Amino acid sequence: MKKRYLDTLVIDVPDSTSITILETQRGSYYITAENCTVEVLTPIVNDIKHVLNDAITDVNALVKVALTTVLTTVDGVALTVADVAQLVISLLNLVFGAVAAVLKVVSSLETNVIFPLLCDILGLVATLVQLICDLVSGLLAELLPLVGEVIITVCGALNLTTTYTFLIVKAIV
Repeated sequence: MKKRYLDTLVIDVPDSTSITILETQRGSYYITAENCTVEVLTPIVNDIKHVLNDAITDVNALVKVALTTVLTTVDGVALTVADVAQLVISLLNLVFGAVAAVLKVVSSLETNVIFPLLCDILGLVATLVQLICDLVSGLLAELLPLVGEVIITVCGALNLTTTYTFLIVKAIV
């Protein structure tokens, strides 16, 4: 297995997926009310799920690695817990922003097939974030104040507050 670094794992997830297709393309939303269908979204969601599953596998492999090694970048720079929190919240904001964009345009006729696709992605993201939090002591405490409204709103809209209780606890207490 090739050596992976936590910073590149978190950065590679959005760079190597269709998340940016969901969010924007040339400054405007690619997914519109006209094309927000299961046929259009399924291949995009499958791509995102594939990359997230790979990232989950890679993070699981880091469990047996010394934390100082995990927190060292490919360039040899030691990351702080706050640095990792910024990487993770950037990933969360990107994914949740893309999902929020889809939620804004999905028709009521398509929600019963689109919502499960979006929930699949966010379920994997929750798993990834929980694994990273388990790996990096103190990370969750750094993340909590960074959680923005889009994450809380999307979790509520998709009925994922239980899945994300660990992250949005301040909003649901």
